[in-house]
Amino acid sequence: MNKYYQRMISFGLSLALMLAVVALASGQPLAATVPVGTIIALKMDTYVSSDSSQVGDRFTATVFRAVSVDGRTVVPVGAKVEGHVTSVTPAERGSKAGTLAVAFDRIILANGSSIPVDGTLTTLNEEGRRKIEQDISAEDRISGGSRTRRAVIFIGGGAGAGAVIGAVTGGGQGAAVGAGVGAVLGTIGVFLGKGEKAEVQPGSEFGMMVERSFTADTSTVNVAGDRVFHDGDYNSGAPSQTILTSVDAIRSAQAALRNRGFYEGPLNGAMNQATRAAIRNFQHDRNLSVSGDLDTATAQALGISTDVDNPPPPNVFTSAETIRYAQTTLRDRGYYNGQINGQMTTATHTAIRQLQQNNNLPVNGDLDMRTAQLLGIVSEAGYEAKPIDIVNPRAERLDRDSIRISMDVHTQGSGWEIFVNRFVTGNTLHVYVRGTPSPYTQGTTTDHRPFTETYKNLANVTRVNIHGPQRDFTVDLLGGSTTGGTTGGTTGGTSIGNPRQIATLALRLLQSYQRDLNIRNNRGQITFDSRRNLEQNEVQILSQLNSLQAAAQLYYQLTVSITDPDAVRGGAEALVRQARLLERLMKRYTQLTLSATVSADWQRLQAELAQINVTDANPDNEIIR
Repeated sequence: MNKYYQRMISFGLSLALMLAVVALASGQPLAATVPVGTIIALKMDTYVSSDSSQVGDRFTATVFRAVSVDGRTVVPVGAKVEGHVTSVTPAERGSKAGTLAVAFDRIILANGSSIPVDGTLTTLNEEGRRKIEQDISAEDRISGGSRTRRAVIFIGGGAGAGAVIGAVTGGGQGAAVGAGVGAVLGTIGVFLGKGEKAEVQPGSEFGMMVERSFTADTSTVNVAGDRVFHDGDYNSGAPSQTILTSVDAIRSAQAALRNRGFYEGPLNGAMNQATRAAIRNFQHDRNLSVSGDLDTATAQALGISTDVDNPPPPNVFTSAETIRYAQTTLRDRGYYNGQINGQMTTATHTAIRQLQQNNNLPVNGDLDMRTAQLLGIVSEAGYEAKPIDIVNPRAERLDRDSIRISMDVHTQGSGWEIFVNRFVTGNTLHVYVRGTPSPYTQGTTTDHRPFTETYKNLANVTRVNIHGPQRDFTVDLLGGSTTGGTTGGTTGGTSIGNPRQIATLALRLLQSYQRDLNIRNNRGQITFDSRRNLEQNEVQILSQLNSLQAAAQLYYQLTVSITDPDAVRGGAEALVRQARLLERLMKRYTQLTLSATVSADWQRLQAELAQINVTDANPDNEIIR
């Protein structure tokens, strides 16, 4: 090497050193690289389950142990890690455990900056990680950058836990299991042979293994704050808002969205695709930032609280009220014949053990979480249920195998999750309707709403016993007689259908059509798109949809508040008449093209309206031909 090149190299090194010194002196950003294989300790924010989550559902987790490189904090405590569900396998009771596979997408710092990441699930237990690393065979590894990627997943099971962390091996025939979410090491036969769902509760701790190194700017790391930023914030420059991710917050949002006609799925507290779609539609109609996330602005618009402390449910339920209910339902199931006194007696323990043994549950004689869920003491989300008032209970046989129950339920405040604990003894179907109030619900006025469910494979059932908090209602499906209630799904010979579902679908149909026309509805204030010229037929359809939605809502309120058969029949006839007028308009305007969403909503509403059995004395032939 000649002297010229030596001088050039020396000059280059000196220049680089000078620039580094200037950068330090001026406070410019310093970057640090997080190497492959780094374990980031996370605490789950979002409830996910192999029974309710779907592929694509997003979740967040919080870093609770800082990651440092060369003495500099790169990922601080409190940073958020976002990910999504990549695979779901539901549990098969008594045979196959449920599984959940997840991927991690990015880290969100408190200052709003984000770092794309490529990470896989792992356990925080070193012994468990070694077991997984040792036992995964080569055939179950796929190439993933600079190192071998492991298909590590949540697996349903574990001693009292909702999931363990492991990796399926041998072409899916076995698994290597590490210490999981609240679980301990064990043989795979324990975890895969009992059919438990994979359930990860908020607060569960696990790890993310870095699969591809990434660089972070250590000078901008801010360990303070607890905000979550999403794509919409970065693109628009709008201020970020806190995202509510707890089970109770999501469940309350689902209830509020259902009451407004945006959502019809279960109130399970899971941020699934249906919930996100409902939130997006609500945000669009309320002129909010459309993100699909339950941010504080959306929560406030829905009327739910944004600041509630939710303690975790107990592992064993011991209150006198709970034990009394357990004794009652154990008696109805044929396990208990002692006193209903709310005391955990020897006879009560014995009855619980027998129930647990017959249902492949851990036999301990206690009202643990899974036993309480089986008995209807707690909801699927794990929150203790309470009895609710039942009015006008009805039951009817739809066909040889199917039975439909319906009733009005009264709760103190809105937003309750209503669910049923049911079982068959002999020829009798027992139905316990229970509810869990949400701490996010506001208001103390009594909320009235109808509740309907249909059950199949009940050909041998001839009697339905609907258990209320004060008395039971017995419906004889053969003779039609009832003790303490009314019979069938009819009022004065008129089948009333499902008024609540009809009101929900009518509102959804109207909102879908408004979105097609780019019309916004903000708390009853209609805003039209001045850039779009509405056709005459579009305005007439819109007007008739408003009339149909109003008639559906009135019909729903009538069936909730009034039991007079003539009044209910009048509401049913008016509703059917409005639907016929809409149908005639749609047939008249053959050139009108409806979107697939509007067409599907209209078909579903028509199917529900077909369940109403009324004779319209005035077909209104003189109005529209």
